Amino acid sequence: MRPAEVVGDLATMTTYLVNSGVVALFFEKRARSFPDYFDEDAYRPNTLLVVQRLVEPRLLMQILAGAIVEGQQCDGERPPTELVNRQPA
Repeated sequence: MRPAEVVGDLATMTTYLVNSGVVALFFEKRARSFPDYFDEDAYRPNTLLVVQRLVEPRLLMQILAGAIVEGQQCDGERPPTELVNRQPA
């Protein structure tokens, strides 16, 4: 499955940043990358929060993404959303 197909299934996102000084950079990067994944009028809701820190001090951003995949159901053993932590490249 290609990344665009996975991202296209997203229903909502919550982004946590640890530095308010990078909010403008976040919006700039999002404006450049979202058109690769979504139609211009179909961007997914994205709640943006600036927090004091994340559990792992080395992390600068955390994204919680919830997807709805047709024909899939939560099996009760894992949450329907998955938390993904990635370090900046």
